[in-house]
Amino acid sequence: MASEYPIPAPKEHADVFPLRWENGKSGKSGYAPACANEWVRGVCNKPQVKCGECQNQAFIAVSDSVIARHLRGEDSQRSDGAGFVAGVYPVLLDGNCWFVTADFDGEHWAADALAGLPALDFGGVRGTKKREYIAAIHAALARDYTPMTAVFHAVIRRTLRSVAKTSSE
Repeated sequence: MASEYPIPAPKEHADVFPLRWENGKSGKSGYAPACANEWVRGVCNKPQVKCGECQNQAFIAVSDSVIARHLRGEDSQRSDGAGFVAGVYPVLLDGNCWFVTADFDGEHWAADALAGLPALDFGGVRGTKKREYIAAIHAALARDYTPMTAVFHAVIRRTLRSVAKTSSE
């Protein structure tokens, strides 16, 4: 069965992901490898032993569940009410990196984010496709995002084809 979310290919470190942590007392925060043994009595020796050096590592792989929890910000396993924030390990064991990211902050973050991107090509959203798009909007209002995902996949494919065609001319 295909994944509902774009799970990284094995070259992108899908075998483990970092999980954000916060210390309410000290105010410190950071990321540590997600581990099924974290804070398990008699197994996890944090904070004396760092996760990367622990003999009881049981790292958690990226999955649909992990991505869904990240997108919803849910972490029912935490008593402090903090959200679930998954990260990525972009540098591979061989030192290569297959990852690019950008961070946009401030008052004009949306305009900054869009500045480097081509405008989405909605030219193919006519007739039946337009009715599907309107139905997808209604479904999204009811929190069913599957139809909108399909519409945007098609729009993004069309946009990428347009950009590739323009670049080759």
